[in-house]
Amino acid sequence: MKIVASNRGAGPRDIGFAVPELGDGFLFFSGQVAQDPATGKVVEGGIVPETERVFQNPSAVLKAASKSFDDVVRAGVFRMCCAAPGSSGRDDG
Repeated sequence: MKIVASNRGAGPRDIGFAVPELGDGFLFFSGQVAQDPATGKVVEGGIVPETERVFQNPSAVLKAASKSFDDVVRAGVFRMCCAAPGSSGRDDG
């Protein structure tokens, strides 16, 4: 497997939990979150900017491997809501 990465602090390797690896023509990576690679922090502003960042991050990983979303075979999305005790658990914002 070939590791797909750029310099620390500047690219796809710093986004998410798994180092992207390319093997047999397939690119494997996981754990993409709404983390801004420039700051290392989750973007602020709610669900819209977080969702945008969640798609920008894998786009950067794909680009580093000379791929695009047109090459994606399978993608899974897990949405988690961290609600305060006693709340409805819904994210209405």
